[in-house]
Amino acid sequence: MKKYHFLAGTCLLCSLAAAATPDTLHVKPMDLRMHQLKTGLRQYIVTIQKPDAPNVLN
Repeated sequence: MKKYHFLAGTCLLCSLAAAATPDTLHVKPMDLRMHQLKTGLRQYIVTIQKPDAPNVLN
């Protein structure tokens, strides 16, 4: 029984530690490597699909 309590406590602590990690990046202008960018046309499409209307894309 003690093993299960230890395992549950370990899982709880790991989940709390994972949730506390920040995901924000702070980029300064001097960190940008503009000389590595290639010139030309780039096109991207971004779609959003809502769970309540799975057949509709915005």
